[in-house]
Amino acid sequence: MGENSMLARWLWPELKDSQAGSVPPGFFIARSVAIALWLTLSVVNLVVWLMICLISGGWDDPWWLWSALIGALAVAGVCRVTRVRE
Repeated sequence: MGENSMLARWLWPELKDSQAGSVPPGFFIARSVAIALWLTLSVVNLVVWLMICLISGGWDDPWWLWSALIGALAVAGVCRVTRVRE
């Protein structure tokens, strides 16, 4: 039994054995939404940070990295769950 099928059985116990290796189609949509949201929010945070730096005339700590890194971890988790076993 593969790692993905064990994860699928744990997340969705109602799946039959033949479906245990597959991922529900909603997760592929969730992956696209997670990636789009992460990229959008990271770019917005970066632009705001750059504007603060330019307006204030000094370099502020790169606080936008916190949201970018946490978002990247969330996207990596969603991508890991949606990886289909070959």
